[in-house]
Order: sequence, then structure tokens, then C-alpha cells
Amino acid sequence: MNVPKIAIILTTVAALVIVGLVATKLQWQQVFSPPTSHWIAVPYSSQSPDGVWAEPWENACEETTITMLNAYYKHDKRAQIPNQEAKDSITAIINWEKNNLGFAKDTGAADTKKIIDALYKWEAKIIYNPSLDSIKNELYHNRPVVLLVHGTSLKNPHFVDGGPNYHMLLAVGYDDKTQEFITHEPGMNNGQDFRYPYATIMTALHDYVADLKTETGTPVVLFTHS
Repeated sequence: MNVPKIAIILTTVAALVIVGLVATKLQWQQVFSPPTSHWIAVPYSSQSPDGVWAEPWENACEETTITMLNAYYKHDKRAQIPNQEAKDSITAIINWEKNNLGFAKDTGAADTKKIIDALYKWEAKIIYNPSLDSIKNELYHNRPVVLLVHGTSLKNPHFVDGGPNYHMLLAVGYDDKTQEFITHEPGMNNGQDFRYPYATIMTALHDYVADLKTETGTPVVLFTHS
């Protein structure tokens, strides 16, 4: 049976289109495949800028994490936030919390988002039960991730008495070779780019629960964007 020339031509064109689409998809996957490590330059501050671990700095991890994020989204290129500047920012957030929340300690995901929504132009989204890949994807796209954790589960040797029941820190990168998150850990005198194993962070993720029950809280993070 003779096949019309037009049918042969159309079949050939369709085949070429399919091959082109497959090649384009493969090329896209190659170009946009996330690297095995990534780091975001975010200005750092300890929650106790002067190294004096007493109130209000003793429990200022949330306010410090927000302070670091705000500096980043304001395109601050400094490696560290000067002590007095950090203290002024932390204090301003504490005062807002007292006036609007009625307290200034242990703000979970919902209250932390309230603070951000009220004070800043950049935004935060609450993500429950995040996957490791979803967190890494945010970091790859240069969006720091707020980690809400059961502090003692971090097993940080620099923490006094095993660390706090509830804690907050900032993920600024990841490293697949070492299987670690790169974090800005405010609960240390110098926790800039402090590393925690993936498994440690993913296990420690919990929203704040009162009465020392944070370990029972739902795993949660805050994704952020400008």
C-alpha cells in the first residue's frame, strides 16, 4: 500500500518535535539540577550580642532570627550585624510582642508569623511536616528557612544544661557531602554558619508547646520570601 507523501512528512515532523521536546526536557533537568551544596550570605547575630546570657537575651532566639532575616531581605551585605544595632532590633521586637501579644517569650509558628506580618515587608509562610528536600529547595533559591525546634534534641555541646526546651534558628545553606544544614545559630556566642546533621534538624523540628512539651509539637518551619 502506498502511503501518501503528506502523511510521511507529517509523521516525520511529529517525530522531530517529540525528539526536540525530550532533548529540551533533559537539557532543562541538567541546567536546573540543584547543586550538592548551597550557602546564602545572611548577616549574623547572636541572641546575646554582648555575650551576657541574661534576660532579655537569654530567650531572644526568635527576635534574633527575625533580625537576621530582616537584614538579609534589606540586602545587607555585612557578615555580622553590629552588637548595638542587633540589640536595638531585638529590643524593638520584644517591645512589640509585649504590647501586641502580651508576652515576649517562646513565640511559636503562628505568633512568629504575626510579628513578621506586622513589622516587615517580606513574608513568612507556615509549613507543617516539611520534607528535607522542600527545605533544601528553599535554600537553593536563596530563601532562608526559620527552624522551630525542640532545643535539647539538637544535642548542641555549646548549650548550657542541654539547651532550651524550645528554640529557633535560621537555616542558610545545606551540604549533601557532609549531610548537614548550615545554620545561623543564635544560641551561641558565635554560631555563624554552625552545622547540624540533616537527621538532627529533621528530628528536632517541633512547634512550641507550653509546659515543656515542645517535643510533642507538630514539625514546622517558616518559609520566607521578599
